[in-house]
Amino acid sequence: MIALALLLSEPIVMPPPSVRPPMATSRAPARLAFDVDAQRYAMPVPTGYCTARNLPAMYTEDTVNEAGVILAKLAFVFLCETIGKGPNDQDFIYLKYLKNYRTRFADRAEFISATAAKFASPEYLKQRESEEFSDDVERNTERDTGAKVEADISGVALGHDDACIYTGSRMTITATAERETITILTVTCTTMINGRIVTADIASRADRGFDFDALIPRLKQAVETIEPVGM
Repeated sequence: MIALALLLSEPIVMPPPSVRPPMATSRAPARLAFDVDAQRYAMPVPTGYCTARNLPAMYTEDTVNEAGVILAKLAFVFLCETIGKGPNDQDFIYLKYLKNYRTRFADRAEFISATAAKFASPEYLKQRESEEFSDDVERNTERDTGAKVEADISGVALGHDDACIYTGSRMTITATAERETITILTVTCTTMINGRIVTADIASRADRGFDFDALIPRLKQAVETIEPVGM
């Protein structure tokens, strides 16, 4: 569970990149391609979402924590209708994985069965709500965006299915310079692909009208479309 902290403490705010809609064709929708442990995978751009040009490096380049665990960034898409509303007003789906951390589980089903209870445990949720975890979010946000923020985070277990273990976070973020406060709902799917732990996050401002129950199906649908290429 320690390695997962790197997956779950990414910055919440970011400089707004220029964004373009997916270039769909009559033959197939636009797809995002990425590697998980040397195997190529593809995911169709989810309906209603847009890809981005010139994403900041923090969303494309690998990072390493103090323990030497490498976090690889796979894909990032925005909800098209939120484009141009500013860095704190954009809904997104974001995929990452632990590049040099291999699980002992044979497949996704075994991983979910063996670890779902841990993600729902009071100890894990307490860690997600700890001052140390909030400090990590604040520190990572300032390091990667230059923005100083104060973060207050509450976590909730949202169950599991054959695709994911779901956890939710309600994050109240205050930008210290502007004293602007926003609340962001995030659902994280933790799963396994090609022997590696992968997380997919979906995030939305709380005032957008989507609750956790509304975000889970969107996230699951995206995860279930990921397929290996060339096999």
